Amino acid sequence: MTDSIQAIRHWIDRVLYGTITTTAVLFGIQVQETGLKEPAVMALVWATGLGLLVAHGVAGALAHRLTRAGRTRFGAYTSLFREELPLLLPSAAATLGLTIGSLLSDDITWWIRSADLAMAALAGGIAFYVGTRAGITLWRRLAYSTIIVAIVLGAAVTKLLLGH
Repeated sequence: MTDSIQAIRHWIDRVLYGTITTTAVLFGIQVQETGLKEPAVMALVWATGLGLLVAHGVAGALAHRLTRAGRTRFGAYTSLFREELPLLLPSAAATLGLTIGSLLSDDITWWIRSADLAMAALAGGIAFYVGTRAGITLWRRLAYSTIIVAIVLGAAVTKLLLGH
């Protein structure tokens, strides 16, 4: 497997991981019916993304340090954080969805459903891009993207059934 395909797979892995985690946070907000306003919900979404970024960066830096003898220059640690930046993409997509949902309704359930749809669209788009970069056929790319979107929307439907 080429390095570029491996890097793209890393991106989709991080985007899906961030999406699942952000979905869990939104589920917690919805179930508890916290009465939060839009800025507070967005702050929680971004705190989740930034928390994942820091946690993965620190874990990667620590693993890097433990497995290498001698000193490691600081630039090696900053490159590890750059590798984890895709974890913030679901936060951006969820923010867009929350904003659109808040324009449509004052009900937080609408905000969260809009965020779920935005994250599903992001995940499907990244899956299609990965397929394009990997050189697979259009039909396989569409199938792959559809499966990814179905998984993310399946989580959203499960959340809906469990939450309300």
